[in-house]
Order: sequence, then C-alpha cells, then structure tokens
Amino acid sequence: MPRDLYTRPPRPADSGAITRRALLRLRPPPTVRDPAGVAAVRTAVAASQARPASAEFRRAIRPVARILADVAGIAPGDRVLDVGSAIDLRRASGSFDFVTSAFGIAQDPDPERVASELAEQAAPGGVVAITAWVPRGLPGRLTEFAEQIVPLPAGVPSPSDWGRAEVATQRLDRVLADVQVRTRTLRLTFPDADAAFAAITASLPFPDSRLDELRPAFDRLLASCNDALDRVEIAGRYLLVRGRA
Repeated sequence: MPRDLYTRPPRPADSGAITRRALLRLRPPPTVRDPAGVAAVRTAVAASQARPASAEFRRAIRPVARILADVAGIAPGDRVLDVGSAIDLRRASGSFDFVTSAFGIAQDPDPERVASELAEQAAPGGVVAITAWVPRGLPGRLTEFAEQIVPLPAGVPSPSDWGRAEVATQRLDRVLADVQVRTRTLRLTFPDADAAFAAITASLPFPDSRLDELRPAFDRLLASCNDALDRVEIAGRYLLVRGRA
C-alpha cells in the first residue's frame, strides 16, 4: 500500500478536531458490564499472556506490528503508544501521535470503553490503528469453539467481534474520524500440529485443564486451512483498522 496514502498530516488545530475531542470527554461512559464477569475475563487474559507458549505465539505474529506501524505512517521521533493489553491504556498518560495495538485490545471484555480509551490517548489528529483476527479458519475461528466449551460471562461480547469489519467500524466510528478497514494475511508456520495447537491456544483465555476438549475443533479447522504437507502453514486473516482522533 503506498505510504503517502497513510502519511499523517500536520496536527490539526481546526475547530472540528477540537470539538470531536471535547465531545469524546463529555460523552457519558459506556454501559458498565457485570463487574464480576469483566474481572474474571481480565484475569483469564492476564493468565494466558503469562504462558510460555503465548510468548512463542507473540513472536509468530510480530510481523503484524511492523505492518501496523508502516500503514499507520509512524516516523522517527513520533510519540507512539503500543498497547499490549487494556492495562497499558490505564498506565499511559499523554497525547500520543500514534496509538497502536496488534491484537492486544481485542481480548478485553469491555470493548466500548477500550475504544474510548484508545481515542483519549491520541493527540488531536493523531492516528489510532489496531488489528484483530477475522473469525474464519485459524487462529480466528478457534475462539468460537472455545466459547462453546467455556461460555463467556453474561453480557461480555466475544473478542471475535473485533474481527468483523462492521463491528470494528461501529465501535471506532463513535470516537474516531475517517475510520478505514483493510484485510491483511499473516503466514504462520509451525513444525507440526502439536506445536501449532500449543501456541495458538496459549493466546486464548481458556483453562489449561480443558484443552483436550478443544483439540478436536482445532484439528478440524487445521485440516481445512493447512497449506503444507510436512508442517503447519496457516494464512491467518486479520483486520487492520485505522482512524484519527
């Protein structure tokens, strides 16, 4: 994609940009979900991020962060907040030129609040860019089967919703301007099915004690999307969503 299409223009001082940010701060906070359910999901997400195999999966998806930075138009000297999880938003304290998140915020159980917090961290005219797995094949559709085995708390939406263009656009349109959605593909390679299962499931907030129940669904998905015979090679589809504060 030509870089000039995504180059950030000078930070606007026009009244429209100021009004958008003023309105963002004046909006009532998003509907509060069940606090116990939200807390339980956030605890499970934190536990999944601490798994050793989760680090391996993060290494596998590292190229997405580079693509995200390039499409966003990040240049040397820009102030950048890279969001690994929603807790990074609550620790940050400033107007960043760019706020990016490669899959990090999709797992949070309160997406409307996360969208608002992403926008609030960006300077007027700053860029917010995120990615989320499209809920097809692997890794994207495995979440659907995981939620059939261990349902989410009442009122907590599926993280897969971030991977649906219409949902991501609706959530970010309310807090950002000029929201654009692109679809990209990341080729994930593992030596065998066991290694792929360990890495991909480690990224899910799913109990280790019930992984055996998830394996049949994983094997069915893998059979439908593996592009290699002697190893696992998956074309993981994801959305890249970009807008301006």
